[in-house]
Amino acid sequence: MSVPPILQELKRSWRIHVITMSHGHREEAMMDQLGSLSEDICYCTSLKYIAYAVLGTIKASRRDNIWLQGFFDPLIFLCLCLKRMGLVRAPVMISPRGQLSDKFVEKDFRKKLFLRLLRSIDAHMCVTFHYTSELEKARAERLVDRREFVVAPNVLRLDFFKNTLELESVRRPEITDSPIFRIGYAGRIDRRKKIDILIRAIAVLDVKVELAIAGDKTPYMTELQSLICDLKLEDRVKFTGRLSGQDLMEFYRSLNLFASLADEENFGNTFLESLSQATPILFSSGAPWEFTLAERWGFETDGSIEGVREAILRALRGSRQKRGDIQSMLERFNPSSVALSLFRS
Repeated sequence: MSVPPILQELKRSWRIHVITMSHGHREEAMMDQLGSLSEDICYCTSLKYIAYAVLGTIKASRRDNIWLQGFFDPLIFLCLCLKRMGLVRAPVMISPRGQLSDKFVEKDFRKKLFLRLLRSIDAHMCVTFHYTSELEKARAERLVDRREFVVAPNVLRLDFFKNTLELESVRRPEITDSPIFRIGYAGRIDRRKKIDILIRAIAVLDVKVELAIAGDKTPYMTELQSLICDLKLEDRVKFTGRLSGQDLMEFYRSLNLFASLADEENFGNTFLESLSQATPILFSSGAPWEFTLAERWGFETDGSIEGVREAILRALRGSRQKRGDIQSMLERFNPSSVALSLFRS
């Protein structure tokens, strides 16, 4: 992907230290883009950053930027304290990664203690917060009031984004014309994703629908398998195991509809990945994907069994209707645009 001229002008203005506890494939798109914009990208764990700060190897200058990934971690807290004490003078941005929400905090006294300590020393007041949506911002600000913030979405992996333009025009006939409507889910097989509701909704449909579930095995999967047997859906609901790379893209492209029903979804990378493969999405009213409705690329549900059933029927009826321009709709997730939003400020 070529670097736009406005970003080329900024190429020598940043030195970015990305601090995270893990390096997943969804960070790779941003790292690829930033790598073309910055002279120095340091991607390291929080512990390594603490060593840098204490030893003074991160020197304050206008070119230094510290980007913290995550929130409820003792080392992240120590990073913020060091910033508050002035030991690190470089600008700091923190991406809470959806962890700042009432449901994430309410049943964990350790997280409540973390927030109380943070507020007692105003450690959160010396950094800029990054939220992936206005919805995440609203939820976070109920817990941490911070006026310095930037709202910028997550990004598409570069290999996903490059293929989006041609996909709608070459959508395979065997998918759109098949008598079987295929729904899929990919991600953590977790109770909060309400996969059981999706299965129960499929059981009460009068049309032929299949469901494919991609993800690692979890205790919740065992419950789902029992539910599938009880509803006699063994021939219509299948588990594929975890998918990645080209296999994951092929999975999205094989679907008529991608569904994820989590009540509190601050962003939802799998929705973005599905749309990039020209597959419509089904989401709950707690997810920030309303902009897909007008273009007929998204279908919203209240998350109840009947609500999900009705949404699937709407998606089925709309499968042959003309949709909006998906390339224009997804341009906001271009890594170049997001990188500019995050770091130019």
